[in-house]
Amino acid sequence: MNRVYDIRSHFFSKNDRLFLDANIWLSVYGPLAFKRTSATVYSKAIRDIRLAGCSLFLDALILSEFINVLARWEYRQTPLKFKTFKQFRQSAAFKPVAQDIANNARRILKQSHRCDSCFPGLD
Repeated sequence: MNRVYDIRSHFFSKNDRLFLDANIWLSVYGPLAFKRTSATVYSKAIRDIRLAGCSLFLDALILSEFINVLARWEYRQTPLKFKTFKQFRQSAAFKPVAQDIANNARRILKQSHRCDSCFPGLD
């Protein structure tokens, strides 16, 4: 049975199998705009999760959302004017953005076990 716990008061154990939402990853590995007070809570929780030896899972949908939100946020922040998000992605201005996003995605992947969402099989 799946259960939801308050991350601030949960005692993590090595038997925990956790699946974190993209918003948690954005709070920890996103730009300052995403680092509200929740960033401290989530950073501490991820540290506790790692120390406890929990199994942390990640699927392609969550990672994709993390990547897409960061890329679109950078698009909206750039002082350069691009007519479309696609133009921005294809520009030289996007290369350092893509590298930064890739570095943060790798940090998340190193902490997580990849899993399949099984979305195609859900009714």
